[in-house]
Amino acid sequence: MARRLIYIRIIHAPSDFGSVAGTLETVGGEMLSVAGWRRHQENVAAFWDRLRTELTKRLEKDLPGADWGRLRIYQDGMPVGGEDARRIVDEVAEAGSPNYRLVRELVARGAGIELTEDAGLLGEEYELVRKLAAASGPVEKAQAVHAYRQRSDVLLRARDMFIAKQIDKTLREGELGLLFIGALHRVTDYLAPDIAVTALS
Repeated sequence: MARRLIYIRIIHAPSDFGSVAGTLETVGGEMLSVAGWRRHQENVAAFWDRLRTELTKRLEKDLPGADWGRLRIYQDGMPVGGEDARRIVDEVAEAGSPNYRLVRELVARGAGIELTEDAGLLGEEYELVRKLAAASGPVEKAQAVHAYRQRSDVLLRARDMFIAKQIDKTLREGELGLLFIGALHRVTDYLAPDIAVTALS
């Protein structure tokens, strides 16, 4: 049996970003206006409602007999697997993340959640974003933006390559993987050729 992967491009909610969530709320309100940010949040919630419906239909078709043990979950930003990953999923789901609430439902049914990302690469990107969010004054902001732009593409590519290797290493014959990943990623460029990929938008 083939290895299969459902590739899901996600929209992040602020609650996905942990300690920088409050800063993102502030920046979002400044960039879009308070009303514009509220509309964006409503769109994010609607996206996750539609995705939950579509994914449920898809899994009923692809996992006959609800064989949840054959489902492996790969989550954008997840640097651990197993019980450590379950704890993170519970914590972020409780903080209100629609992404992690959906993952928590699937794990509760018996799906496995895998180490997906390299902690070092995530830490470097987090630090760039933190400096960007904390920058005060036009000079410091310009420096933070420049540093982020210089490094972000390289980091994104390195993260995608690592994610693809993790999927290849952990997705076994006859299993179905779910990759929840941000829209800028290009993990499919690096996946093993024997993994059959279907996009769910």
